[in-house]
Amino acid sequence: MSRGGGKIPHLILLLLLLQGRVGMGMTTLLTLTAMFGAVRQEVPRVSYVSFLDLWMVACILFVFVCILEFGIVCFMMRAGEKRGAEKSKERLDLRTVI
Repeated sequence: MSRGGGKIPHLILLLLLLQGRVGMGMTTLLTLTAMFGAVRQEVPRVSYVSFLDLWMVACILFVFVCILEFGIVCFMMRAGEKRGAEKSKERLDLRTVI
């Protein structure tokens, strides 16, 4: 079995995991946003920031940062794969020259 043959199922699995993770994160973010809006309508208005407001904003920020972190990690992984492919190509070129 060649090395490249096992890469296709790995890519399909990776794409399925990416879609699931991004979808779950976005659903969670939208749900928290809707819940925050509903909570703000139900509680009496006050002139100061309540702990409930802080809690909801912290939850929304946590989910947003998780989605952002996931995007950065995926970007860095792709950049690393491209760099690795370029290095292996350079090694191959050097071997053919020698």
